[in-house]
Amino acid sequence: MPLLVCLPGGGYNASYFDVPGYSLVDAARREGFPVVSLDRPGYGGSTRWGARFRSAGMLRCSRGPSPNSGTGTSRTPPGSSSSDTR
Repeated sequence: MPLLVCLPGGGYNASYFDVPGYSLVDAARREGFPVVSLDRPGYGGSTRWGARFRSAGMLRCSRGPSPNSGTGTSRTPPGSSSSDTR
């Protein structure tokens, strides 16, 4: 059975998927689907990303050249090369 993961975009929070009378969460449960509706950091009941994430290297914000390219933000994940074609 697939799990439905509802992640809202824009300025919405998890309650977007659970509006009384139009609830995707309720409809999915009625049909037997497991469902979870999540808040992104800083929205709804979640907390904002904090210094603990930045210091742990989990949140990376580039405001200038990437240390490995010298020309801007590198989008190549660690351990791979830009020539990887997966």
